[in-house]
Amino acid sequence: MRIIRFAIIATILASLQAGNAWAAERVSLDEQLRILEQGRTPERLIAGAQHRVGVFTFEDADSTGLGNAFAALTGRELLTNSKVNSIGVIFFEGGLSPSTDSGLSYFDKVERVSEAQGVTLTIWGIIRQTAKGVQIDTYLQIPASSLDKYFTWQISLPRDMGGEELIARLRPDRVNVRRQLFSADDLRQVEAAAIEIGRVRSEPRADSPVTASLPTNEIYYLTDRRTGWVRLATRSGIDGWAPTEGHCLGECQSLLESAAFSGKVLRYMADGSVPRADGNLSIEAHAIADQLKLLDALNSKSRDEVAQVVNDAHGWLEQGTIPPGGAAFANLEALADLSAALKEAYGAAAEDNIGGDVTGDESEPLTDSLQQEIYDSIRLAPEFVAGVAKYLAQSSQYDPRNAEVLGNLAVLFNYLDDPVRAELASRLAAQYTR
Repeated sequence: MRIIRFAIIATILASLQAGNAWAAERVSLDEQLRILEQGRTPERLIAGAQHRVGVFTFEDADSTGLGNAFAALTGRELLTNSKVNSIGVIFFEGGLSPSTDSGLSYFDKVERVSEAQGVTLTIWGIIRQTAKGVQIDTYLQIPASSLDKYFTWQISLPRDMGGEELIARLRPDRVNVRRQLFSADDLRQVEAAAIEIGRVRSEPRADSPVTASLPTNEIYYLTDRRTGWVRLATRSGIDGWAPTEGHCLGECQSLLESAAFSGKVLRYMADGSVPRADGNLSIEAHAIADQLKLLDALNSKSRDEVAQVVNDAHGWLEQGTIPPGGAAFANLEALADLSAALKEAYGAAAEDNIGGDVTGDESEPLTDSLQQEIYDSIRLAPEFVAGVAKYLAQSSQYDPRNAEVLGNLAVLFNYLDDPVRAELASRLAAQYTR
């Protein structure tokens, strides 16, 4: 059985090892959009980085003047503390308000520029004035290419069951990581912290003299690290130390916790480390973390461990409300049940073949071709598959436009020799495929 988790370097400073460097660059969002509107393709920024993150100016409709400050703090947290090698952070400066001339919304602008640049992950936010203070919403968005590469899980059914693929994807792919309320004092702290990370000092100490401010139009690189500090350098000769902790207190520190979760998702993409969501983050962030925990279990854990994680995931469907991601948890649970049944059926069939001395030598392992032949001959009981299909169809009411769920139902109905429902599910899946 094939189970797949789809499992800066433009020019690096000579003193750095390729693949173990970090860099950041600021560009104009409006200029990027202008290039796209002209039908041209913008230059790929920090093109050599394996993982490139787009961080957008937080939308600031009430003119607090801190949209870039929130973005800078978020991006720096990702750059210095995500523990991801070969990372490039691109700051897109400019407003995300819907354009009257082009009709582009917040999401449109983020998606168009992210797609054109081919970034791995996108972070942006919205600042709103309320009666109780200033509300900050921090968003994590996973581009379609990253969703396909890193957050998609597949099962290829045996040939005798049709040989088609069942698919599960992480949902939602746009997440409000956290909503926070900032007081006037909190906002002053954010402004001060953003200024502090833009300056470099001669030594990694708070009392060390400031030697320069990082330019806004030049790539800078991380060349060394000490506890609480990183050394940053540019091609133009700026070289000094900037803080990674202690510069952001109160709600500002909580903002970094939101950025840290995005960094954990990025690290999952880099090395498979499953992120955890602390209690202060949104229900959507917790849903993402639990789905990735289940995906990891399906790929590498024992049957008992998978059963426990599936049981935890099922809890999302028993809360009486539609869970974040709609039918995503039900889809993962259905595929987990099918995967377990296929593994059990394969194990029994393989034992029968070894016991019958099909290989000619009972001590020798089964060849790859024979393993595939055994797997392709499996046919799960229609009653069992019908139960899975029924559960998935009922759960699809959470999310009637989920293309993966509909596509999986089409595959299962085909196996159950139900062409009418298979055709309907297939047609709807095609309609809602992005």
